[in-house]
Amino acid sequence: MEPNDNDPLFTQTVLSRDVLQGKVAEATLEKWRHLGRGPRFIKVGKAVFYRQSAIDHWLKQQTRSFTTNELPDIVPASQTPKKTRQRKKA
Repeated sequence: MEPNDNDPLFTQTVLSRDVLQGKVAEATLEKWRHLGRGPRFIKVGKAVFYRQSAIDHWLKQQTRSFTTNELPDIVPASQTPKKTRQRKKA
């Protein structure tokens, strides 16, 4: 992805609140930056900014057909292990 220098820049607060509609907390964005996840960002001193093109690219990467990253293994319900409830110790 080639960044567009004319892209608007968003702060972490605006990205969390407005772009992601409050569904991703600012603390989560901070953690993702530390882990190398989430949209690419620009750091100027202590200030963090996100380019619109980086956000758009990242959102496209989040598109899924399944809830997992890989195709699910189809296992008949009769072969799936039953969940057992653990007893509380007295």
